[in-house]
Amino acid sequence: MNETSSIFDVLWFQWIQTFARYAIFAGGAYLLFWKQFHRRFMARQLYPWPAKKQVLREILFSIRTTLVFIVAGAGGYYGVHAGIFKFYWKIEEHGWLWLGTSVVILILMHDTFFYWVHRWMHHPRIFKAVHRIHHESLNPTPFTALSFDLSEALIQSLIIPLGMLLMPLHGIAIFAFLLFSITTNVYGHLGIDLNRKAHQDGILRFMTSPKGHAMHHQKFRGNYGLYFTWWDRWMGTEIDRN
Repeated sequence: MNETSSIFDVLWFQWIQTFARYAIFAGGAYLLFWKQFHRRFMARQLYPWPAKKQVLREILFSIRTTLVFIVAGAGGYYGVHAGIFKFYWKIEEHGWLWLGTSVVILILMHDTFFYWVHRWMHHPRIFKAVHRIHHESLNPTPFTALSFDLSEALIQSLIIPLGMLLMPLHGIAIFAFLLFSITTNVYGHLGIDLNRKAHQDGILRFMTSPKGHAMHHQKFRGNYGLYFTWWDRWMGTEIDRN
């Protein structure tokens, strides 16, 4: 992509890479854990696989979400060329250390942003207009990951533009962040408790878990964090994950 790319080229490129991430990670998780190795993980399933109607609804709403994301991505692209956002093309400009650090900062920033926005979306006056569609999946699946209302999709699309307003970001850093985000998002909606012991007292004890997020979908409260459990613990909104 370059400054002479047409708006169609920009939107098409954004949609292909956005939809591909969703399809590969959500579809891959379904095929791997619910189909190919279904028997091996049967004892760890948190609930039965839901009806086809729910899954189809999740996929359709997620496709719509990717369309919202590409508009934000295109806005970011033209914002970079207009000098609004802090984006750089050559790693040498800031070095490899900053490249890695910027990914970590972006993840922590997104986790904070998500916790407070997510908690706000559960306010009774806000929920139906912004967050209802996502919670129609009482038993979430990997395909639930991007199943959002239009307004929520728009809100969730703001994190990278916000990041580029605050700090210089390289394309590799953004790509690494997006891979981390879709991986943990799909994992949280997996519906299979893969690492209960690790989440209880092991290396994953500060990460959100499928069990914890399934409880959020079923109780409609608590466990608002996206990647980590820190904010829920600090704010007293953590509900039993075990």
